[in-house]
Amino acid sequence: MKQTSIHAICAAISFLFAFVIILMILLRYPIMYGIDGPYYLIQMRHLVSDGVIKYPDPPLTYYMLAPFYILSADKNLGLKMAVAFYGGLTAFVLYAAFRRFGDLSGLAASLTFILSPFTLRLLNDFIKNYVSLLFIAIFIY
Repeated sequence: MKQTSIHAICAAISFLFAFVIILMILLRYPIMYGIDGPYYLIQMRHLVSDGVIKYPDPPLTYYMLAPFYILSADKNLGLKMAVAFYGGLTAFVLYAAFRRFGDLSGLAASLTFILSPFTLRLLNDFIKNYVSLLFIAIFIY
């Protein structure tokens, strides 16, 4: 098997593993939970209906979550899938950034990100900060 196809498979596995793990964590409860869970639903509802968010906050995360919110019939599920998607994308970027250092370095970096208690805590409490980790991963890349 070619080296590039192995890297592509590992990158896909890191994305899918992160997506599934994060979605399983978020689907434990039927509602958006955490310190500011309902806050995101209010912000997204106002962004979609009025074109602006209700409370003053940097809007980039809400613009990133908006396509999932709009396309999903269940708004809670749409937000959860968006967060899982961006978490998977962050794991993918970390894999791509760290695979240059060794064969297993990329997988180790993405697994460390996915299973870290600190990022899991951030996922449960402050969703917009968790989604913003994607930009830090892109900066590292």
